[in-house]
Amino acid sequence: MDSRLLFFGTAGLAAGKLKDGPINKMKMGWTAGGGVEWAFLPKWSAKAEYLYTEFKHDDLPDWNAAKFLTFRVGVNYHFDLFR
Repeated sequence: MDSRLLFFGTAGLAAGKLKDGPINKMKMGWTAGGGVEWAFLPKWSAKAEYLYTEFKHDDLPDWNAAKFLTFRVGVNYHFDLFR
């Protein structure tokens, strides 16, 4: 297997603000996902990541649990601060 390739998973707490007319409320939920990162040069890497985020249902009228699917791609530069 190529040592420059990293598969990863992530999970955690999610927080978001619901704004709908007079409603302005902070919501808590969870997020989970995974991705891949490839080091194409010694200090540079490229990544692709998927996240699923869900905020729980509330007592608010006409509002069900909010669900978000996020796809991210990026390029990273890796600093060596302790050298």
